[in-house]
Amino acid sequence: LSRNLVLLWTGQFVSQLGDALLSAVLVFLVLSLSPAGAGGTRAGLVQLAATLPFLLFSPLSGMLADRVDRRRLMLATDVARAAVLAAVPVLWHFGLVTWAVLGAAAFLVSTFSTAFAPARDALVPDLAEGASLVRINSLLQTSTQVAMVAGMLIAAGVLGMGGRVGCAEAMIGLIGANA
Repeated sequence: LSRNLVLLWTGQFVSQLGDALLSAVLVFLVLSLSPAGAGGTRAGLVQLAATLPFLLFSPLSGMLADRVDRRRLMLATDVARAAVLAAVPVLWHFGLVTWAVLGAAAFLVSTFSTAFAPARDALVPDLAEGASLVRINSLLQTSTQVAMVAGMLIAAGVLGMGGRVGCAEAMIGLIGANA
């Protein structure tokens, strides 16, 4: 495997681990911030906000990835994701995090992820340098699933620590670490 492909694979594994953490943490943070009886609906709406960009913007993202420098698009979208995620702990510090803020953050992060994915996927054959695309894609897909499972297990461990307030603080820390 080429050096650039290994770097992409490693970076994607770490990023997808963070995505899994974020997905779990958002649900539990919304539940912990919501009054009794409202948490389930709010958590569902935040997850909807995280899912909608893939449905709404995927066709446009594919066209964008075909028209611009893919590496620059990937860099720009990752920087934008990091900025959104880094803002959450700052907003928490000032007492401004609500379920709606988390929903907006989830929507923005997923929007940038939607733009990133086709650029990454289109770049893989260029980085393969004659290696079997079937094996490379298999490695990337398997790594994605491993990262998702590992991320959920890490989130479960962190969420299992402490009470409601301590858990919320740990969740905000995980969001900031994901940036």
